[in-house]
Amino acid sequence: MAGRGGVSVWAPATAVAMPQARLWHTVSPPLKPALYTLVTELTVGGRVVDTVRVTFGVRATYWSAATGFWLNGVHTKILGNANHQDFAAVGVAVPDHLQWYRVWKQQDFGGNGWRTAHNPPTPALLDACDELGFLVWDEVRRFDFADFKYSSDLYCHCHLTVPALAMTC
Repeated sequence: MAGRGGVSVWAPATAVAMPQARLWHTVSPPLKPALYTLVTELTVGGRVVDTVRVTFGVRATYWSAATGFWLNGVHTKILGNANHQDFAAVGVAVPDHLQWYRVWKQQDFGGNGWRTAHNPPTPALLDACDELGFLVWDEVRRFDFADFKYSSDLYCHCHLTVPALAMTC
């Protein structure tokens, strides 16, 4: 698929069966959601030249206009707020441990959902949400509506991002 500026994007189609997978869910401490780690290795001539580890949760989601959001077959009310990626006294240079603190405080207040605001969130925030059992609405924000390529660019972005969002929702 061609992206912006003629850059080619290749995403292999892969399916992995996990029939006995424990489902990720929102939780309250001291419980922890079920998480798995996918390890991908790139080999050249039988030698591993790169390794990537991705933590993910397995879940089933469903939206209904009549009944709202369902997570793993359970009606789930999303309680949370929109958060910009800044913090008092440090601005946007938020250390990773403060991301964990912010999610933990929201959970302490009874929250289970986090909506990012305008910019891609730091991986530390998404990791904290995954490990603490928080749903994430990762906002896709574009301001250049005059760009006639907008719809195809948005399609390309969503085509590559939505599968990842399904793992980090």
